[in-house]
Amino acid sequence: MCSSAPEWCSWATSSLEGWWRKLSELEKLFNKKLFVWGGIFALGAACGALGHKAILPHMVSLIDVGLRASGRLSAGSGVEAALFIFMKNLSVVFLCALLGRGTRGTFPALVCFINGGILGFLGAVMRAYGDVSWWRYVAALSPHGVIELVAVFAACTVGMLKAPVKKKLRLLGAPLAMLAVAACVETWISSGLASRIL
Repeated sequence: MCSSAPEWCSWATSSLEGWWRKLSELEKLFNKKLFVWGGIFALGAACGALGHKAILPHMVSLIDVGLRASGRLSAGSGVEAALFIFMKNLSVVFLCALLGRGTRGTFPALVCFINGGILGFLGAVMRAYGDVSWWRYVAALSPHGVIELVAVFAACTVGMLKAPVKKKLRLLGAPLAMLAVAACVETWISSGLASRIL
């Protein structure tokens, strides 16, 4: 679990406190805008869950690719997995921040909706075909998901600001620290929890 986490994970965790203060600053700046992205995510999750039977035939090949990729990641070191997760999320966050206003919110809205849809779909499939209850599915995702989603929603909000790119990049400090922590939690905590409860 966390005792095997590398030094950069403890650095990310310790620096999270400072970034949390900055996130509180961002929250004041954003007002309730973070909840808009959460609502779009929830709508996507509901659509994915309700439409899982119609979506499943189209997703089989993608699920196979995902399972093979996750198998390769789990065969490597935890550090490789955490870095992969962090870099994947980092690219999404940067794209949301840089393309948000230029696409009039379409890009970040699609990111939130599609991510919600995928998670809702997978939860419904696991419930229907794997006999995994919703609470277990949510419990397995929650340790890292809560941190990761807030970071993505904050980046979406940054993307909608009418501000120069330099300021937007500066405002991404807190979400980036949160993504580093979320990657560590997903690698060393959520995966262990998921293997026990799913």
